[in-house]
Amino acid sequence: MSNLIQQIEKGTEIAGNQRAFAERIGVPPTHISGFKKGRPCSARTRVLIAEETEDDIATAALEGLYETAKRTGDTTYASALKKALARIHGFAES
Repeated sequence: MSNLIQQIEKGTEIAGNQRAFAERIGVPPTHISGFKKGRPCSARTRVLIAEETEDDIATAALEGLYETAKRTGDTTYASALKKALARIHGFAES
């Protein structure tokens, strides 16, 4: 299960339901379902989700930027972001 999906499930639990969570982060409830199915989620929304779930905001922002770079074909930027995420995850595991 992806980090984003875990955060969405955590946020839904905190808010009480998916609709309430969507309202808290300022997106339509259908977006939450879409994110869980793989719909693109912006770095901005990932940060708002992380803030609501008290997860690492910097990691959420980088994950969002990385997904956007991959989706748009910006391979140089995606590669740099992937390296940054690997460093962050390496530090988190230490």
